Amino acid sequence: MRIAVLVKIIKKLNFKDGMLKQEKVINPYDLRGIIVAYLLIRKFGGETFVISICEEKEDIEILKQVYEWGVDNLIVAHDALFKDLDTIAKSKLISAIIKKAPKSLDIILFGQYSPDDTDGILSLFVAEKLNLPHLYGVRRFWVEDSKVVSETFTNNEIIYNEVRMPVVVALEPIITDFSKYKFTISSKKSLLIWDSKFLGLKPEELKPKVKLTGKRIVVEQRNAQIILGQNYKEIAAKLANIINKIR
Repeated sequence: MRIAVLVKIIKKLNFKDGMLKQEKVINPYDLRGIIVAYLLIRKFGGETFVISICEEKEDIEILKQVYEWGVDNLIVAHDALFKDLDTIAKSKLISAIIKKAPKSLDIILFGQYSPDDTDGILSLFVAEKLNLPHLYGVRRFWVEDSKVVSETFTNNEIIYNEVRMPVVVALEPIITDFSKYKFTISSKKSLLIWDSKFLGLKPEELKPKVKLTGKRIVVEQRNAQIILGQNYKEIAAKLANIINKIR
């Protein structure tokens, strides 16, 4: 069995050294797919592939962290053309990567949610371009012979679907606690970096249908201070003192 997991790098706000700072991390909602893939490969045998689009080359070092979670292969798409892609262009790029994968894939896992992109429809576009069945909002799934059986929760019912592999699966957004798992590091740990030329993609194919006019960081790096006190009255007094000094 061969399973691919799509992951992306996002910017996360962290409080460190009295400052709110941005740092790049792997989208935590994508990590669940890595665990699901790892457990399935441990049970059935095979290989895992992590696929990611990197706008900045240094992000590849962040992605190499997936090797610690038992991933066999890391495929990175890096090219100047891959910046600021819209959902349609991303689906074209990801579809091209999957078609170029060294081996055919049985299950392609997406995280359904990312804090910096909430449309949640990328997996659907990829499935359509690859002409594959698509399972969305999956709470959990399991494999029976050459079929995937999924469980999806709605407001008033639980739905079970069954489909033959290969299949695209969008996992319900759930944060996973990695401390519960012990991973065996793969001896393979291959890294493939592909550009637009290798993937056979032309600039006009990736041209956004929607023009990006700008980006604005909602919370930039700024000073922060922790106020400690024995009770609310003491904290309020200290806060008032800080405000008066600013004025």
